[in-house]
Amino acid sequence: SASEVRGNADFVTPKNGTEVDLNAFSVEPDVAGEETETVVLSPAVKGNVRALTSESIMERMRTLLPQVKAYNYPCVSARVVAALSLANDHDQTAFAMILPFLQSLVEAEIVSLQNAGDVHQQPHFINKRVCFSAYDYSSTMTTLGLVVGQGGGDMSNSIKALESVLVHAQNTNRPSFCFDLVIQCLQCMLSDKAVSEAMAGTCQTWFPARRFEKIISYYLTEMKDIKNYLQSPQSPISDDHIGVRYRLNDFVGRSIRFHLREILDTIPEGVIDFRVEKCAAERWGRVVEDGSVSSIMNFALERVNELALLYPSLFEFGEQRIPAFFKRSTSVRALSMKREDWRLLDEEGYEELLTDIVEARTFLLGARACTYTLDLLTWPGLKEHATNQGGFEAAEAIATTFRRLSIHSSSEHQHFALLADVRDLVSMLKDLSGLERTMAECEKFILSLIKKIANLPTSYKRKGGFISNIRACLYDSKGEHFPKAIKKAITESAYP
Repeated sequence: SASEVRGNADFVTPKNGTEVDLNAFSVEPDVAGEETETVVLSPAVKGNVRALTSESIMERMRTLLPQVKAYNYPCVSARVVAALSLANDHDQTAFAMILPFLQSLVEAEIVSLQNAGDVHQQPHFINKRVCFSAYDYSSTMTTLGLVVGQGGGDMSNSIKALESVLVHAQNTNRPSFCFDLVIQCLQCMLSDKAVSEAMAGTCQTWFPARRFEKIISYYLTEMKDIKNYLQSPQSPISDDHIGVRYRLNDFVGRSIRFHLREILDTIPEGVIDFRVEKCAAERWGRVVEDGSVSSIMNFALERVNELALLYPSLFEFGEQRIPAFFKRSTSVRALSMKREDWRLLDEEGYEELLTDIVEARTFLLGARACTYTLDLLTWPGLKEHATNQGGFEAAEAIATTFRRLSIHSSSEHQHFALLADVRDLVSMLKDLSGLERTMAECEKFILSLIKKIANLPTSYKRKGGFISNIRACLYDSKGEHFPKAIKKAITESAYP
């Protein structure tokens, strides 16, 4: 609040002798209606920016970031942080509060350049293109495992580095003020082409100044995005900016898929097999044939997560409230409707019946996903095999980070948050009760409605009409089953 930042103690006298209030701000409502501090950039900062040189940036890197030796190679974030430090050289009080966060950005860039097989190896550059892209973490290397799949291998080191960036941001004192200070400095640096030229002059290899203009603009957007994240941790991650949150979300999804492949796609023959008769052949036939159990597990977790979002009461501790289906008036009458009633079906009745069918299908698929996931995770022999492959601990650690930082809330990988504790997931699925009865009722209604519509005259089922669309929706439900686990080879349960 304003009262917390006013006071004579916040006034300093910089080198130019002019008294400047570092906490000068105007109170304006942000997008969420809250009060935020808007920094008024001082003349001293603008003067410091104009005075930036390659020599001063190089010297500041050596003193500010000695542990990473970023001055020896083109680590662009180090140049930006050194320039920001020099821009606030008249007084480091405010800048010191955000410096740990800025240093974590440099360390994250360094990690993205390290050889994935040896994290102790000095960062190196494969080629100029990779070098130039390091600041957005697109040059990150991974360790491949036993199963090569889309998305590469484990990216735990980069995940930890990016997690550190967001944790340091969260731990910054007066974050709104500090991030506004950096944002204003970057805007000032962006308006002066000499700054980019000074940064380019610090690189030992060819690195054009115009690329530093792009980099400063990138970090300007990054600061705004992280500031927005601090104000609203569950805010959506935009594809328009490939920054820390975007990369962290991407790396989490790729890494968890990697660990699931390592465990589930290497299950020895004879431990588990699947029956796919009730499944849509185009959906699961080839997947099961190829032994890609992790792909089925990924889809199942998506459906479990969807079910939990739609019907959270199902997963409440204690007595669950099972939803009821086909209770709208048209659905209640559907099985007893005469032909004339079907011929006169209006749009309201059509929408009621179609909505009930879609809701029941979603529930059935989610409930079947729960059964499949529980059967797989408790399958005899899986625990020993998972342990031999390193266990679920690595995936759990990544999923825990994913959830703790709220990156999962608007992510397409949201379902992986369920893996934060596999034992808890198994316990949650075991606690589900009463699903079988509701599933049986839904399946019976759908089959009865299919037979009912099949007996209607062909003229009622013209393509694109209400009844034709209802029939198509009903028939689409036929392949919405998961492969059935078979072949019990060992008697031990994975997660009792």
